[in-house]
Amino acid sequence: MTLLSVLWALGWAMIVLSVLVRIPLSVMTAVGLIMITGHNLLDSIQSSNPVWSILHSPNFILNNPQHSVFIVYPLLPWVGVTAVGYSLGQVYAWNSQRRREFLLRAGMAATAAFVILRSINIYGDQARWTMHKSTLFTALSFLNTCKYPPSLLFLLMTLGPALVFLWAVDRRTPQLLRPALTFGKVPRFISYCTYLSFI
Repeated sequence: MTLLSVLWALGWAMIVLSVLVRIPLSVMTAVGLIMITGHNLLDSIQSSNPVWSILHSPNFILNNPQHSVFIVYPLLPWVGVTAVGYSLGQVYAWNSQRRREFLLRAGMAATAAFVILRSINIYGDQARWTMHKSTLFTALSFLNTCKYPPSLLFLLMTLGPALVFLWAVDRRTPQLLRPALTFGKVPRFISYCTYLSFI
């Protein structure tokens, strides 16, 4: 049994990104946003075609007694996230005040969009939330969004607060998170050493 999951999606997303970086940044950002916001329009399409499973719907692309291959992470939404994430990296070339304003506004807007769209309960996720006798279970139903593939609402629910978190730690890294700076610098140090070894 072979599961095509995180590394599969990351690898292909970076391969596609190597093509997308050749187009203007604004166009790449728009393409990524369209993938993120629009891929749920395809949810009603039911197909056992392996290409469709690779792009949008988790399914077996090979299933026999000898070997099975199951797509866990379809590529379409994750390529969109990667493209938008690459574009977001450019924000860190801005001055601190402009960057912080953007991160806060974008994070709050994404989080608000999640609450509004989820409340409407029409678009953005294959599973609709339902009222339960318990407030806790109603809240859990509201938050229970699809990750395989990641729905628009799942991405808004996770990336919105992540942007707010980036805004919160932008000026100064909290003491508790400072060890992460060391781990983050290690790959950069190794990259520098590798680069110098080729010179």
